[in-house]
Amino acid sequence: MPDHDLRSAGLELDTTKPSPARVYDYFIGGKDNFAADRAAADMVLKDWPEIRPAALANRRFLSRVVAELTRRGFRQFLDLGSGLPTQENVHHVAQRIAPDARVVYVDNDPMVLAHARALLDDSSGTRYVHADLRDVDEVLRAALDTGLIDYDEPLVLLMVAVLPFFRETDDARGIITRYTGALAPGSLFVCSGMVSNTAPPEAAARIRQQFGSAPSPALIRTRAQVNEILDGFEVEPPGLGNVRTWPDPGPDEFPLNYGGVLRV
Repeated sequence: MPDHDLRSAGLELDTTKPSPARVYDYFIGGKDNFAADRAAADMVLKDWPEIRPAALANRRFLSRVVAELTRRGFRQFLDLGSGLPTQENVHHVAQRIAPDARVVYVDNDPMVLAHARALLDDSSGTRYVHADLRDVDEVLRAALDTGLIDYDEPLVLLMVAVLPFFRETDDARGIITRYTGALAPGSLFVCSGMVSNTAPPEAAARIRQQFGSAPSPALIRTRAQVNEILDGFEVEPPGLGNVRTWPDPGPDEFPLNYGGVLRV
């Protein structure tokens, strides 16, 4: 989508400030990023080089979990904070296994909107909603309005690499439970991402500094903080832990990647 189309939609694409979505794209080898994004990412990588393989492993987990759950019979996916499209998006994975699978992506990054408009025009089973995932009622309504989501049937709610974009002032647990409370019994909630347990203090401080003024400030939490947010959910085997080998239990030698599949 050209810049003038974004402006006509009331959106601005600021390439002078790093965007978490574009930085993540850079981490996983994408090309949809700008100099400010690469500079911010390189500064973080200097202190915390493990973040790149962690981001790649997290993306591979997304592909595996969507494939597995599609094989198990799930046919609708609501992907919150979907980020920039890369290879093997949710609808690519799901619809290759089940052509009738439906996917609704949600993100509030203008660049994500631009790419999604171009990417999804030819996919009748896929839609994109431009919204802030903290606005639960709006997201649920807009997803329903696409005609692809039926809250009376089980669905898969995806929040992959999303927790860092809940600010300290956000009620992350409350937001999650409002989403899951709207879903039919038998639905699943997938949550994964990077945690800060192994991050050097200077790297954690740099992340805060780099993204503090971004539209979606990044806050990478510890495992204990993630556990507190997810407390009370029933977790499918192998439980919350290193998602690099999911669905098989594996050694926890790379604790940056943390999450699992939870029952609603």
